[in-house]
Amino acid sequence: MALSILLVEPDPNSREGLRSLLEAAGHEVGVAEDLAGAFMQLFSGPFDLLVLDTDRAPRREASVTVFDLLRLARKVYRPQPCGILVTSSVEDLPRDLPSQGVFAVLEKPVDLARLRQQLEAAEARLTQRTNAVTGS
Repeated sequence: MALSILLVEPDPNSREGLRSLLEAAGHEVGVAEDLAGAFMQLFSGPFDLLVLDTDRAPRREASVTVFDLLRLARKVYRPQPCGILVTSSVEDLPRDLPSQGVFAVLEKPVDLARLRQQLEAAEARLTQRTNAVTGS
C-alpha cells in the first residue's frame, strides 16, 4: 500500500534524498522545508504519515511546533495520520509521544533500513485504522 507522506526537512540535500527514497518505494510525497510550509501543505493533503525534522529551531520550540502540526493533521484527516520524528537528539523530546500521534523516532543520521521498517509499520497501521473506520 502506498502512503501519502508529508516530509518536513530543512536541509535541502536531506530533503531531496529522503523524497527520492520515499518516492522510489512507491509513496506519494509532499515536501516542506519548514513548518510554515508544512502547515500550508496540510491543506493539499490528505496525508497518512508525517515525517518531521525536529532540529529546525531551538529544541523546545521546535518540538512544540512539530507537535502542533501533527495535532492539526490528526484533527483534519480521518483516519488520523501518524508521525515519525527525525532528530539529532532524543533527550529533549517529551515522553508521551504515542499519545501525540508519534509512533517512531529516528536519530540522525537516519538508518535507511530502520526508515523502511517504520514505513512498513505505518502501512500496517493505516490498513488497521482504515479497516476500523470502514468496518472491514
